[in-house]
Amino acid sequence: TPEATIAGIKALYQVGKEGKIILICGGADKGLDLGLYVNVVNIFCKTVILIPGTGTNKLLKNYKLKISNEKAKDLESAVPKALKYGKKGDIILFSPAFASFGQFNNEYERNNMFLNIIKKLK
Repeated sequence: TPEATIAGIKALYQVGKEGKIILICGGADKGLDLGLYVNVVNIFCKTVILIPGTGTNKLLKNYKLKISNEKAKDLESAVPKALKYGKKGDIILFSPAFASFGQFNNEYERNNMFLNIIKKLK
């Protein structure tokens, strides 16, 4: 949910280290208001990498991201895009804020795919 992503961003935020979070998010719309979510992302994140879905489309159409953002064709291509924006000390946060409908069977499959992508980077 957007609320879970907000909690993750706030947990990782460090005073004096603004703009260190690169957020990978996106997916299917669940009909939730994104106003507070977008405000928090704009304040605390450096870049947003967006994975496809109806929620991503809603976010881009109805809200203004004031930070750099880039679309990825899928989760597997989102990670290298996030790394491209990162510098030493930055944080890459995968917290979709949207449902995984249509791309994954459930959130566990989505999480496992992310972990496997990260493991391949080693």
